Amino acid sequence: MLEPARGLDQYFPIPIGVARFYDLDLAELYNVAHHAPLETNDLSDHDRNWQSKSLSVLDDLPDLKERIRVEVEQYKDQILGCNSTPFAFTTSWWTRTDPGGSCEWHEHRNSWISGVLYINGGPKWGSFAVHSPLDYRPSILVTPDVWNKYNTQVYEIDPEPGMLLLFQSNLRHRIYWHHGDAPRYSLAFNTYPHGLFGNRDSVVSVSVDDIGLELT
Repeated sequence: MLEPARGLDQYFPIPIGVARFYDLDLAELYNVAHHAPLETNDLSDHDRNWQSKSLSVLDDLPDLKERIRVEVEQYKDQILGCNSTPFAFTTSWWTRTDPGGSCEWHEHRNSWISGVLYINGGPKWGSFAVHSPLDYRPSILVTPDVWNKYNTQVYEIDPEPGMLLLFQSNLRHRIYWHHGDAPRYSLAFNTYPHGLFGNRDSVVSVSVDDIGLELT
């Protein structure tokens, strides 16, 4: 009988980090997000999905920012193996999705590691969907009887209150349709490497600071 190749799931993986902050005061974070000035999102249903005008919301939440920083540090070091490369937060913003809303496929440009912290959620509450980065388009179309991590092109993660997801910023993702009965809130952010990084003719030195901007 043919056995799976050893280490089959170790090649070209899509690393998504997961942490759960069950001790957060989610009611207070919900209140902050609920009262944040919002702007429509060009990638979404304009009347059902928005992001905050502020692009530096983590600056107002220093304790939470530090906890997230620790998780990003572990993802960077233990998963990506980039211990010697420091990073900085660049942008952070609230996202609100009302029942029936969604957000289209996109990736985060000018960013290295991105993340999203869910303030509320549950099954059918606008899952976080990721698309395979592998251009898998075989010349013969055979539909699998059972979908799994080796043949799927899209994977969904249901948001949970206090759940933090980390991923490389070029990973295409979206918010599927939110079928909950209340606004769905999350806090998203981007990071960027700084200092001296790269190799040989691709080395660069970059200084990165938090960007205190608002959408106009």
